[in-house]
Amino acid sequence: MLSVLIPTYNTATDQLVHSLLEQMESCEVEFEIRVYDDGSTTPTLGAEFQHHPKVIHERMAKNLGRSAIRNRLAADALFDNLLFLDADVAPNPELIKNYLPYCTTKAEVVTGGITYPKSYPSPQQSLRYYYGKQREARSLETRKEHPYLSFLSLNFLIHRSVFQQVTFNEELPNLRHEDTLFGQDLKKAGIPIQHLDNTVVHLGLETNADFLRKSEEAIEGLQFMIERQMISAKVVRLSRLATQLHQIGVSGLVRKIYQSLRFRLVNNLLSAEPSLKVFDFYRLGYWFSLQNEKHA
Repeated sequence: MLSVLIPTYNTATDQLVHSLLEQMESCEVEFEIRVYDDGSTTPTLGAEFQHHPKVIHERMAKNLGRSAIRNRLAADALFDNLLFLDADVAPNPELIKNYLPYCTTKAEVVTGGITYPKSYPSPQQSLRYYYGKQREARSLETRKEHPYLSFLSLNFLIHRSVFQQVTFNEELPNLRHEDTLFGQDLKKAGIPIQHLDNTVVHLGLETNADFLRKSEEAIEGLQFMIERQMISAKVVRLSRLATQLHQIGVSGLVRKIYQSLRFRLVNNLLSAEPSLKVFDFYRLGYWFSLQNEKHA
């Protein structure tokens, strides 16, 4: 009845799998849990779960990427209801119970949202924590106002028939924003997204330095999509603002300020109390620097 699909890369999944098994068994439903290791260099699932009859663990010989590994999981799933969860989340105690009614009604796409711990475990993770709390952990009401832009791939249920129409785009470089494109592809196909208050806690907080690097990669991925007309620049706030600033002729000024202040900006973003306003300006500056390099 329900296939739980967990892509992982260098993230241990034992605690997540244990919690899901308890929930599934208490709900008395047919299920499977698939954990696909996308070419990790560290173990991602303990031996006790690798031999569990309801847990299927496969390790890819090489890294397929964030889109391809999800498509592979869906293609291999036994059941028509596909629940995607990222490896670095903790489910709420009734996650499965809350999703089950939508399995019987064959709802098309249902997403439960995300929350963050009450405090970050280390000052070195403060930037990821503040960004997640303020930009990703949106209320149910806010998510419903912008259902496609609020879509996150780390916690959603989708029927196989829908996934056969809209899959994760494997033409994207492995630079994030695959969920942004997936949400927009659902919108183009006229497939509704239903939002629930059925959250998971995001535990995988990168260090400030790693998150800053991944944010730069995300900008590269977003520019890739826009340049190839996979997505409109108007969809994402960063690209929409960058387009407006370019149109009024101040993109060069923003780039020069970014380049002259970059050391100070980075110092703030790597500190225990980073500013999201500084983060926003840093990303704009990086955006225009990339574009300048491409046209040099």
